[in-house]
Amino acid sequence: RWNEGEHNATALTREITERGYTGSEQTVQRYLRRYRDGRPAPAPAPKPPTVRETSRWILTDPDHLGEDDALALKKILERSPELTRLDKHVRGFAKIMKGLRGHEIEQWIAAVEADTLPALTSFATGLRRDLDAVRNGLSLPHS
Repeated sequence: RWNEGEHNATALTREITERGYTGSEQTVQRYLRRYRDGRPAPAPAPKPPTVRETSRWILTDPDHLGEDDALALKKILERSPELTRLDKHVRGFAKIMKGLRGHEIEQWIAAVEADTLPALTSFATGLRRDLDAVRNGLSLPHS
């Protein structure tokens, strides 16, 4: 808004308070001092992807992701070792499912249990409880 010509700290404080800002007008005034010499305020940072978007990208076959989504996922995975490990496990499970390779499920479960991703470990533990049915479901063309 500063770059659009709104230079009144009181008005800007009112606007951002309506959007959830809980700080003081004095803090806004201090922040704006650096731009009073005519420099433009920096452009807002791009909105980070939501958890839902990130989950969808990880759960989608990479061949079915659009270029923009694939690039966004790549950037996120570069910044997060935990998500990178999660992505690897999810893609491994998808290969087992799609390829009807149920004989590989125990190895996949062991790899997940050795990792430190609690939600995925819980999923793997659930699979282990009924391993024969899971193996058959992942091996046979119908279940």
